[in-house]
Amino acid sequence: MNDFAHAKVIHSLPWNSEALTSVVFIGNDQVAAGNKRGDILTWNLPVPDGKTPVPARRLMGHTNEINRLLVTPDGKTLISASSDHTVRYWDALSEQGESGTVVLNDGIPRGGVIPLVVKLPDLPEPIEVNVILQKPIRELNGHEDWVASLTQTPDGKTLVTGDDKGIVIVWDLPAGKELRRWQTKYWARALGVSPDGKTVAASEYVVLRHPEKEEDPYRAFRLWEVEAGKPKVDVSKDIKDTMAAVTYSADGKWLAVGVGGGVGPEQKGAVTLLDPATGE
Repeated sequence: MNDFAHAKVIHSLPWNSEALTSVVFIGNDQVAAGNKRGDILTWNLPVPDGKTPVPARRLMGHTNEINRLLVTPDGKTLISASSDHTVRYWDALSEQGESGTVVLNDGIPRGGVIPLVVKLPDLPEPIEVNVILQKPIRELNGHEDWVASLTQTPDGKTLVTGDDKGIVIVWDLPAGKELRRWQTKYWARALGVSPDGKTVAASEYVVLRHPEKEEDPYRAFRLWEVEAGKPKVDVSKDIKDTMAAVTYSADGKWLAVGVGGGVGPEQKGAVTLLDPATGE
């Protein structure tokens, strides 16, 4: 067992004052991150001791917040979902692109997002670094609203996306071809797909509501049969809080759901394990 009590930071990767929304490893020696501006940067690792890693590439194309990133099992493709209504594919192993620059520590002040944050630390001086500017190799345009959720099967054959109109789309991942779609009740904010690609677990909810004052709780959690595009298990009545993250175990026998969240001193959360066959 790793002794996390003695863990230490090896590197901090500087960027800018905007919130980061997603991060993923590409293989073992590259990391990619996206932010609320729609930018995606990649860094090459490792770097010599005492050196600060700087971005190697800037992935150009999105015009709004990056909500999810994933890498295909073969490590060849990075896929991003954005509030610009698109899903884009990127060649994760490409060495092609144009020369460009990116400004780190851009100096834009950002206030605390909750009252507990009185003052953020001062930013260091901005620095400009040279990067390769890379364009996407494919763009999926099946959504008409913010694409908030993104998941894939372990074999890399099936991609599932969901948006804030409640549309869930199942894609042939390598071909980028839409196979099936259906309408959920609320925003499709978190998705998990079973290893065999036959079932999609969908957390459907709308935020900024007051369910304690209304009859509709604005939350649902259902397991959908992909072939029929219909729910086969519904555990919505058991939901007491937002389910914001969903994933299946590799053998498909467990479904893990991140429950709760919020802001302020009363925030709380838990990981709930479900039986995918029954929803219990």
